[in-house]
Amino acid sequence: MKRIKEKNKWISESTILVPFQMSKEQNRIITVDKVLTGNGGSTAFQKLPIKEGFVNLMIAPNVAVVEDKQNQYIENPNRYGDEKDIRFIYGNAKDKNVRADEFGRHPDLIVMVVDSFFLSIDKLKKYKIHRILID
Repeated sequence: MKRIKEKNKWISESTILVPFQMSKEQNRIITVDKVLTGNGGSTAFQKLPIKEGFVNLMIAPNVAVVEDKQNQYIENPNRYGDEKDIRFIYGNAKDKNVRADEFGRHPDLIVMVVDSFFLSIDKLKKYKIHRILID
């Protein structure tokens, strides 16, 4: 077990990258047990650069978290990076939320409730998933 301690009030993007980098280096999935809540981990994840042609997934514990992230995005679309296309999926939402837009672009980031993840697994297979954060 490795302990990662953030020196700042909020989790930084470089700190949130540590388990992903370790997973790649060790060729296995590394998990993180986050001790504190409300410390910016999901926000740091949403700000991470997304590999071209890939999508990141954030799986939220409940609809309220997805709604909160969506409201933050509506208030400031550049909050998580310039022109990042983020889609929000609730429950058994229609497949339009994960389809390509009118220009054929797929989202950079999909934020969904855990139930939606299981309901959407077949629809998500078309994506090259770069990173997954289970909040």
